[in-house]
Amino acid sequence: MILVGFLGSTFPFILISWGLQHVTSGFAGVSMSAIPLMVLPLAHFFAAEPLTLRRFSGVVIGFLGVMLLIGGDAFDHLGTGMEWAGRLACLAAAACYAVSSISVRNLPDVDSLGLAAVLMLIGSLGILPAAWLAEGPPPAISNETWMWLAILGLIPTAGANLLRVLVIRGAGPTFMSLTNYLVPLCAVLFGTLLLHEPVPGTLIWALALILIGVALSQYGALMRLFGRS
Repeated sequence: MILVGFLGSTFPFILISWGLQHVTSGFAGVSMSAIPLMVLPLAHFFAAEPLTLRRFSGVVIGFLGVMLLIGGDAFDHLGTGMEWAGRLACLAAAACYAVSSISVRNLPDVDSLGLAAVLMLIGSLGILPAAWLAEGPPPAISNETWMWLAILGLIPTAGANLLRVLVIRGAGPTFMSLTNYLVPLCAVLFGTLLLHEPVPGTLIWALALILIGVALSQYGALMRLFGRS
C-alpha cells in the first residue's frame, strides 16, 4: 500500500508538475496516453490478463487516435537538455501510474473506500515534506482559495482516486488504463464548449479511432455485458 500510495500520487504529481515546466502540454497528453501500452505487458505477467493480439491492436488504435487529436506539434523539435529531462519526467509519471494500477489489482480484497482513503493519505504524507522543502511553508490564502482547493481535492483528486480503485478491482487495470485516452478528448471538448476554443478538424476521426480501440480491446467484456442484457 505504501508503494501504491507513492507511485499513484506522490511521484507522478511531482514529476508531471516539474516536467510541464519544460515540455508542451501536448507531449504530456501523449505521455499519459501511453499508460495502456505500459499496462498491457505488466497485466499479462502480474494481473492474469493475457496479452492477446486483439487487445494489443485495440490499445494501439486508441493511441493513434490520441496522437491524431493532439497533432504533431508536441514533436516538432528535438528540444534542449531540460526539455528531454521534462519528457523523461512525464514518461516516468506514466510508468508510475501503470505500476500502481497493477499493484492495486493485487492488493487484498478490502473495502474500496477505505483503501482509496489510505492510499491518498500515504501519497500526501509523501508529497508534503517534498513540497515544504522545495517551496517552504504554505502562504496565507483567502477563504475563496481554500474553497477551490477543497473542490479540487475532493472531486477530481479524492473522488477520482476512489473511482480508479473501484474500476481496477472490478474491471481490471487494462480497462482502467484505457480511460487515459479520454483525457485529451475531454480536454478538447470542454475547451470548445466552455472556453470557445476552435474545434480541431481531426476531432471526429480521433474520437472514432479511440472508441474503436476501446471496443476492440474490451470486445470480450462487451459481449458478456450484452449477452446478460
